[in-house]
Parts: sequence; structure tokens; C-alpha cells
Amino acid sequence: MRSDWMMQTGAQRLGKAPANVYQTLGTLTQKGAVLVSDDASEKRTYNPIPPRQLMHILQQSFERRTRNAILALEQAHWAISAPWTSSGKRM
Repeated sequence: MRSDWMMQTGAQRLGKAPANVYQTLGTLTQKGAVLVSDDASEKRTYNPIPPRQLMHILQQSFERRTRNAILALEQAHWAISAPWTSSGKRM
């Protein structure tokens, strides 16, 4: 298969085992940094996302996770900082 040959050639140029290159490409695909396409001949190609587009995606993800973390921390803070009675009940 041509894609296997190209992967081995690329892996050789990088001095890495083909399995490690495939694992890295899988990780980058999961993170949205690389797109995978399969054509009718079962040839798989990997294409990197343009840098500005990737940075935009990463920034949006960071902002969403930050908002969620702030909400969770505020809820936890409220739960432990509310006044309690000596009998263990919230005032």
C-alpha cells in the first residue's frame, strides 16, 4: 500500500518507528490538529490544520474549559464557605 510506504519513508526520515508515527498522528487527530481522509482506494492521508485555524480552535477550547472551571470552583467555594451551625446545619 502506497500510504504505508510513504509512512515508512517519513518515519525513516524522522528516525522514528512507523508505529510511533501512527500513534502520534492519532493523538494529533484526536486533538484536532490533523485531519484524516480516506479515499475510495483505502489510501489514508493526514493533513495538518493551518496554524491560525488550530490556534483559534485551541483558544476556544481553553476559554470554554476556563468558564466551566470557574463555575465549578464558585459552586465548591459557596458549598464550603456558607455559615454552618454548631449542629452541622447550614444557616
